[in-house]
Amino acid sequence: MINRQAKKFFDYYLKIVATEEYQSYYQRHEQEGLEFHKKYIEEKHPEWRTRTDYFDEFSIGEFIILDTLSNEGVNKLTKRLYSLPKSKFKVKNYYKKPTIFKKYDYVHLEYLRHGVGIFAEIEIIGDNFFSSIEISWATVNNYYAIFQYRFHFKQVLTESNLQLFISDNIKNLSKKDYINWYILDDEDDKLNYLSIGQMTNELPSLICQHYITTFLYSENGKMNKLINLTVAFRKDKVDIDKIYFGDISYSLYNKKGNYYISNSFNDSDYVLYSGSNFIPRFSILGSISQYGNELYYLLFGERELHIFERDFSKYVSGRKNIMFNKNFLNLLKKIQSLSESENRIDISNFKKDFEDSWTIFVSNDEVQLENLFHKNLSYYRNVIKENYSYLNMLTEINYTKTNTISSTVATIVSIIATIISVIALLK
Repeated sequence: MINRQAKKFFDYYLKIVATEEYQSYYQRHEQEGLEFHKKYIEEKHPEWRTRTDYFDEFSIGEFIILDTLSNEGVNKLTKRLYSLPKSKFKVKNYYKKPTIFKKYDYVHLEYLRHGVGIFAEIEIIGDNFFSSIEISWATVNNYYAIFQYRFHFKQVLTESNLQLFISDNIKNLSKKDYINWYILDDEDDKLNYLSIGQMTNELPSLICQHYITTFLYSENGKMNKLINLTVAFRKDKVDIDKIYFGDISYSLYNKKGNYYISNSFNDSDYVLYSGSNFIPRFSILGSISQYGNELYYLLFGERELHIFERDFSKYVSGRKNIMFNKNFLNLLKKIQSLSESENRIDISNFKKDFEDSWTIFVSNDEVQLENLFHKNLSYYRNVIKENYSYLNMLTEINYTKTNTISSTVATIVSIIATIISVIALLK
């Protein structure tokens, strides 16, 4: 079951999205947006005038979702894979199942080599849209692994069946799943229609994430939107000189494959766009296996910092007392995982290889790698370590206060007991 507010969002979507009124608004809104862009370019950026390709009318071939797991999380994921209902899933596992008495070190100390490969393959039985999920993984460091879930479909998702895909699947979302918050106003249909558009963009990846958080296992997916990549393609070839990348997002153009990857306003959402009805076999796992922490935090450090801010602000502000609980132990593990002791390939090699293979655009202007990713691993390590020192001090203060209170209570109890004993003797 989902909470009442989420049900309200979904009920409204199902009620409105297919109506003639909304579809008419959507078409008009798209056209007005295009006209606004043309006017904006003429007035502010005439150098973008030749960028007339907005990559419209594409199909979705795959969804890719990335998640990180500790060794404990990998053990739990593996157990779930072995226990999936056979009526819904046909699973090919590549790793042993942990038992009640024996767990495995799937993620362990690795200084000499770092693996990457397929973890499991899942055939989805009886679904109208999904056909299978391919799970691959690589180690980020000695404490965490990154998992890639590649969702395959029985038919590609087009504009004509995307809404049907969403409508057919949102009823399956539950309280185990991450669900975004949308604005609905009883008196403002235009504001509500904007929320419908936002749902249409966000719900497909959340529906895929549902399979991970509900049927499999995630340490982050219930509270956070996982990193996701929509793989989109069209019949027309990509001409990189004519593509309009966007107004504030960044894009990475692959020179050899002639496709590009753009991010959205959310640091979790990416889209891969390709042409010529070609779906590239894209994966980040091989590079992360080579470069480990350095590459992971180069690409996703901002997101990790956002999650850290949210999870630990309540302790830093004093709103909640911190004790030696699971959150604190996870933070300690995170700090240890940021160590530089692992023997990975120098990140400068990645920068050279990257510049040979990719071109970076911010908005529609080409930039260098350093202009996009200006924070390195040491920045994130220092931020978390400094906060950890402060949180550790708070823990010690709380521990001392608790001991003082316990000692005071014990003393008072002892005094009362002594008085009672004396009174009893006097009687």
